Amino acid sequence: MNFDLVVRTPQGAVQALRYAAADAAAASAELASQGMQVLSCAPGKAPWRLWGGTPRQASARFDIANLAQELALLIGAGLSIIEALRTLEAREVHAARKAVLRDVQRHVSEGQPLSAALGKHPDQFPPLLVANVSASERTGDLGTALQRYAAHQLSVRQLTDKVFGAAVYPML
Repeated sequence: MNFDLVVRTPQGAVQALRYAAADAAAASAELASQGMQVLSCAPGKAPWRLWGGTPRQASARFDIANLAQELALLIGAGLSIIEALRTLEAREVHAARKAVLRDVQRHVSEGQPLSAALGKHPDQFPPLLVANVSASERTGDLGTALQRYAAHQLSVRQLTDKVFGAAVYPML
């Protein structure tokens, strides 16, 4: 059974996550053994859905910051965009994400710009990433632009975690 939890990591960050376990006590015990403090644990409806949010670790969605960083590193290592996309696709374990990478790779192989290929999947790739890639295609500095985008996403994530932690703390 899946449980939606809010935990405090050993580093002090508050995170929302989904965890599979036999029951709520088992989920809490397993995460506590990893050094996390369980703030809430509930099956079904997650606490962040109460105000319209969605869990960050949605299984069919990419971790955009990580994807941008990996793509930047592969391009920086000398791989072409198509080779980098093939490498990312080969490493991907989730079928839906693998299919998205395959489709992006196909569009780029057909001669479309990477930004256009990413833009065909607005549910996966945010408009800011697509615009960033589009601008970098004109300047020829895709790797640096992707690294900057990844750094921006990480800082946004850290700020979101701090705000979430500040909002949850009074409820303790």
